[in-house]
Amino acid sequence: MIKLSQYLGFGISSAYEFSHLQRPEMIDILEKLIVANYNSELPITNSERREVMDILLGFYAIHIDSFGEIKSIKILKTVLSTL
Repeated sequence: MIKLSQYLGFGISSAYEFSHLQRPEMIDILEKLIVANYNSELPITNSERREVMDILLGFYAIHIDSFGEIKSIKILKTVLSTL
């Protein structure tokens, strides 16, 4: 989602765009994701993955007027909760 936002015209250049986050460690995780390659593995927990996904969905909703609800998110959350 981070890499895709670059192509959509509202790319994330720095995790400090999310300085409003309650958990500062999420800024570190987002910064690592921004500079990571597609094949990079980052050691984060499932709950952190879900939180990053929610943060990025909120970012997309701000930048795309008709973003709406992604129904597959419930499926992703279910799958990630079983890992």
